Amino acid sequence: MAQKDAKVIAVSNQKGGVGKTSTVVNIAFGLARLQKRVLVIDSDHQGDATKCLGRKDYEQLPITLYDMYKTIMEDNDFHKDDGILKHEEGVYFMPANLKLADTELSLVPAMNREKILSVYVDAVKGSYQYSQHGSIPAMGNAQQRSKCGAGGTGESLWRG
Repeated sequence: MAQKDAKVIAVSNQKGGVGKTSTVVNIAFGLARLQKRVLVIDSDHQGDATKCLGRKDYEQLPITLYDMYKTIMEDNDFHKDDGILKHEEGVYFMPANLKLADTELSLVPAMNREKILSVYVDAVKGSYQYSQHGSIPAMGNAQQRSKCGAGGTGESLWRG
């Protein structure tokens, strides 16, 4: 089911503990209850959204966002459903775990490294009405990827 007008939402803040993950997960459940196809992309190496969506075994998952980043960096093909899990209440999600922290070093020499998340989002968003992700609490490349993944330029809209 292709969704031509998929909405991509990024939730980011440089501070930890402000409710980024809670916001993403609660919006996802609300949209799923409205019969919307929602994909949550857990882009935090702590895997909090993955844990909130019921996967306590997140460190043992065979495919996570790290693996998708690696596949994209190596210019390999992937299927848009690779690694995507489904919560019993209808929320789809791409999990994350501690391996994702390794991407910071791997991406340093990469061209357009801030756009790697948007490459992934563009590949999968046609199957969903909403795609949303939170970012780690930091200012840097991960924040840039989060903003670009939502279709932005990577520039901050708000400064505080």
